[in-house]
Amino acid sequence: MYIPFDWLIIIGFLVALSLRIVRRDERLVVLRLGRFLRVEEPGLVWLIPVLQKGIKVKLNRDFPGWEVLPEMELQEKIKASFLKDFPS
Repeated sequence: MYIPFDWLIIIGFLVALSLRIVRRDERLVVLRLGRFLRVEEPGLVWLIPVLQKGIKVKLNRDFPGWEVLPEMELQEKIKASFLKDFPS
């Protein structure tokens, strides 16, 4: 099976654009076509390159004391703060 070298370069470029790494003290707010979609946890995150955009939120700077908050409450605070700053 022959795959042209150009196709391999294009596929590699799209994969590189779609990967994001989220650190322990960050969360990623995912927007699809400019509207809030979800809050992603730390780890490796896949985004659709043209349709989705990721905005990193630094918890140490924006949410002091985030270590003691339950995960669900932290996600709700991130969502509320994001929607307050960027209404969709």
